[in-house]
Amino acid sequence: MSKEKAKDILDFIIKRSNIYQDNNISINIHGGEPLLNYDVLRYIVENIRLWNRNVFISMTTNAVLFNEENIDFILENIDEISVSIDETKEIHDNNRIYRNGEGTFDKVVKNLNKILEKKKNTIARMTVTPKTVSSLYNSVTFLHNLGFSIISPVIDQYDTRWDENNMEILEQQLKMLSGYFAVQNESLKVGMLEQAKYRKKSKCCPGTQTMHIDTKGDIYPCAYVTGDEKFKLGDVYTGISEEAIIKINNINNKKFERCESCFWKDYCYGYRCKLFNYAISGDFEPNYTACRLEHVFLKIHKYYKVSGK
Repeated sequence: MSKEKAKDILDFIIKRSNIYQDNNISINIHGGEPLLNYDVLRYIVENIRLWNRNVFISMTTNAVLFNEENIDFILENIDEISVSIDETKEIHDNNRIYRNGEGTFDKVVKNLNKILEKKKNTIARMTVTPKTVSSLYNSVTFLHNLGFSIISPVIDQYDTRWDENNMEILEQQLKMLSGYFAVQNESLKVGMLEQAKYRKKSKCCPGTQTMHIDTKGDIYPCAYVTGDEKFKLGDVYTGISEEAIIKINNINNKKFERCESCFWKDYCYGYRCKLFNYAISGDFEPNYTACRLEHVFLKIHKYYKVSGK
């Protein structure tokens, strides 16, 4: 993305904010890897701060490209940083490598020392697959000992290998984590355990409360369907189409027979987010993995209540 394109996107955000008289704005910058285009990243952040100091800016990064030139600016001007770190060194270096095949874990940990020193709210974002689910407990405790107080394990639902055996392993790992969490309560927050507390999901409001703008200036409801023209809402030059918003809202309001009879549907991510379902499986209805995950979280929720956690 060029600075000219970034300016066009910022102009759109500012104009739309003024129209809706909304100063409660959060902007998440992610990729790809934002630090690959640091000059434009800095341009965006500086101009957001000039416009409105109260905008909450977050960024997702692999933390490999932090250096003396950029790290101080990022730490001073980005409110929240999420670092993609896949559990232990062995697992991380199997998934995240340089072009020459070397793992990136050691470089990430070196940069983390300075990041965590200044940003205690830095989030560890780890991907959980059927292959790595059996090490979830060890990985979370490892990252906690590394210095993270907020850890967000994310199930890779694009992986088609999830089955009943893996789900049972996930359930056992979460029960173990709930015990660890109970001891470390004040110093640790684990995303999956927060999900298991079961709060009703808010309604998705694409194009009004949320939107995703890509590097071309095209606007989509969310990151899940970015690049799919069927779900495009408009662009920063012509604005957002009301017809497109109605179309997305009609999708989000779809009812599914097996979901309607479920007491937990209003707490279910798969029921709320039809576009996520489509991105995962090509169907707006929650698939096996999405539905089974919610049942795992429900069991953990009940486990919390019974064990008094």
